[in-house]
Amino acid sequence: MHLIEALILILSSFALLIFPESRIVFQMAIFGGTVIAIHIFYRLMKYPNLVRFGNIACFSMLFGYVVSTAGYTVINLVFYGEVSYTQNVFGLKYFQSDVSHGLLIVIATSILLSAISHFERPLFLAYFMRIGLTMRSLWVIGVSSAIIVIGIINGDIGYMGIYSESGQRLSPLGALCYILVPPLTTITMAFLFEPSIQPRKFKKFILPVCAVLVIALIPLGRRVLMYTLMLFLILLGPNAFKGFLKSRNKTFHFIVILLSTSIILIWGFRAFYAMRITVNNMAVKEKPPIMEIVPYFVDMLQDSYALAEVHEKLIDNISERPFVLSYLAGLIAAQQKKDTPLFGELRHAIVMAIPSVLYPKKNTETAPASEEFIHQSLGLPVFDGPNTIVTAGLNDLGLMGIVIYPVGVVCTYSLLCRVIMTNCPPFLFLFIVSRLMYSLLFLEESFGALVGSGLRDLFIVALFYWILLKAPSRDFAFGRIRKLYE
Repeated sequence: MHLIEALILILSSFALLIFPESRIVFQMAIFGGTVIAIHIFYRLMKYPNLVRFGNIACFSMLFGYVVSTAGYTVINLVFYGEVSYTQNVFGLKYFQSDVSHGLLIVIATSILLSAISHFERPLFLAYFMRIGLTMRSLWVIGVSSAIIVIGIINGDIGYMGIYSESGQRLSPLGALCYILVPPLTTITMAFLFEPSIQPRKFKKFILPVCAVLVIALIPLGRRVLMYTLMLFLILLGPNAFKGFLKSRNKTFHFIVILLSTSIILIWGFRAFYAMRITVNNMAVKEKPPIMEIVPYFVDMLQDSYALAEVHEKLIDNISERPFVLSYLAGLIAAQQKKDTPLFGELRHAIVMAIPSVLYPKKNTETAPASEEFIHQSLGLPVFDGPNTIVTAGLNDLGLMGIVIYPVGVVCTYSLLCRVIMTNCPPFLFLFIVSRLMYSLLFLEESFGALVGSGLRDLFIVALFYWILLKAPSRDFAFGRIRKLYE
């Protein structure tokens, strides 16, 4: 973040503090923050040395809360002619001042995260991209893709994520696939544009794998698709500006990449929502496996009236869903009257990370979601809210938790990668970093996925990859990596 951008955000924070009831000040803050967030993302792509967990978390906070609110504002003004910041689909009660205070703390935290990034080491993703693709890593990509296909066919993963094996217990194969799909998709797509990769037969193998992974990605949800494509653009980095086409115009290459990504995103959104309507029309109590949805989905795509319904309902959904700041504002307002359990979210994340084999009564003695005990303590109805690391910090430690939890996670991730960088096969390091970056980008990822079960599953997959790669401890690439820190 440039100094001028930080100053603009600081001035916006002071304005929100002085005029919390002003809608004009609030809207100026969100649109100013949106421009800054877009510029931060552009710089993350263009300058690989800026790709650090602090900057990723900074962008994630601004995008998840500020840019989404700006999008919510524009969509409602364009399609409905008005916008309300004090009414939401969750039925929470709060005032404009609560929304402004929530935005203020989010902006302040993003500034702090950007400042912390100056004390981090770069992740050297461009370097690992150049040396990460080998015959062994190709074999790992092929095996992983086969596991994902088996998971889809078997019904362990599909529409809107992973499925339960029995009750609340998740299928191990489904959990494995959910960890694999986003980072593996971004890495294989980025390999296609890596000019240093030779021979070309490597890319001929990767291309059909990419197609399979993108198709597998779409049913998982719009946000999963969106944040995966964002991660792809960051991982692609300067290669987005290089001559992979006949033209030498760097701007032309960048525009082609953005347009291609946007087309995948738009059609992915439409396909997912068409799938959602298909599932609703099937009138089933639980989410059906993807293989059961496909025949109905194909019939729907051939119905012009059904496609018009998809477009209409997608607009209605987008006009409400992006305003995740409303949930944070509702929690801030509720906590002015009642308190939540100290470290309740953290304890829940740790308990849910314990395997059911070691804790057989976990599913009966522990709430499946933190909303069940957090909302009850606040006197709120229990519903599936847009939980983030920000709301987790607020629920555990109050307003200071909004700052402490994101900073703690960023420092943990940075330290973890610092430790494993010199002792990890290049492809495995790419995978671990990509997964951690995805978790930070996906702001609505549960707190447990950030520090609990998510890290547990990532460790299992990393161990599995290590065995497959069978990399010697004194590989020549490792020696070159160590020189980066000497």
